[in-house]
Amino acid sequence: MGFVKRKGTKAVKTLPSDFESIKCEFVKKVENVVSEFAVPDSLVINWDQNECQVVPRAEWTMEEKGSKQVSIAGIDDKCQITLFIGIMKSGTLLDPQLIYAGKTKRCLPQKVKFPDDWDVTFTETHWSNKLSMLRYIDNVILTYVNEV
Repeated sequence: MGFVKRKGTKAVKTLPSDFESIKCEFVKKVENVVSEFAVPDSLVINWDQNECQVVPRAEWTMEEKGSKQVSIAGIDDKCQITLFIGIMKSGTLLDPQLIYAGKTKRCLPQKVKFPDDWDVTFTETHWSNKLSMLRYIDNVILTYVNEV
């Protein structure tokens, strides 16, 4: 039939041409602040957020050999939650925060039992905001620091 296994096409992400110098400048700034204010290693934390699909989707399909565009139904599905996670300078991975989209606790899954130390919350957009970040500090970072 002339079909082969192909990955769905999507935008290509590239690093800026001066990425290495940007990275070195950032690390130098962090080191200066840590040194100037005597910040303990337990409070040097890198955190980030990433969207996670609520329903996993496939990136592979069968398509005619030589085709330039490979469409996959649902590849642009936006039904997501946000995973917010931090790691300490020591390498300790902190517990995650899962953020669902909604205005009340009713948007949270009712039949899923998450580990007790995970912080499961919601915002209107499912992205973190000032309040959810402060919640992460209170419920995850300070809890960990107080236990150690």
